[in-house]
Amino acid sequence: MFEIYNGRQCFWQWDLNQKLLVDRHCQIHFCNGTEEQALVVNTYENAQGQIIADVPNCLLQEANPIKVYGYFQTEDDSHTRVSALFQVRGRKRPANYVYTQTQVMSWEALSDEVKQFIKKFEQKAEEGAFKGDAPVRGVDYWTQEDIAGIKAYVDEAILGGAW
Repeated sequence: MFEIYNGRQCFWQWDLNQKLLVDRHCQIHFCNGTEEQALVVNTYENAQGQIIADVPNCLLQEANPIKVYGYFQTEDDSHTRVSALFQVRGRKRPANYVYTQTQVMSWEALSDEVKQFIKKFEQKAEEGAFKGDAPVRGVDYWTQEDIAGIKAYVDEAILGGAW
């Protein structure tokens, strides 16, 4: 399920912009035991068609093992399907080290994704993409009540510590 992108067997402290190869699209939850919440990153495809997850650089500032979880969501359920543990070997901090934060999923990012989805749906509806078929709630569109429920769920999950 997970491999270090460059073929190594472990990470090294103070490395930057490390990646994991993942066998299918999902959310990746990272933690090393020092955070209160997992850091959430979405997978993406690189130019070679490989599915990639960026390892948050902040986790490579300490020589603690990184626990990685593959979190899958469907219409019916959401669950952790697989996990792995990667070692981070310690070393002295390089004099020229400059920290660059890796983008992790936040409420703002999720909200932006929902807004983009709604905009695309509305555009398709205006173009007649549904050709007389009735759109299906939860598949083709969300009501304001659905959006409020999703927001409440995400707020509870993030702020309540479930993620």
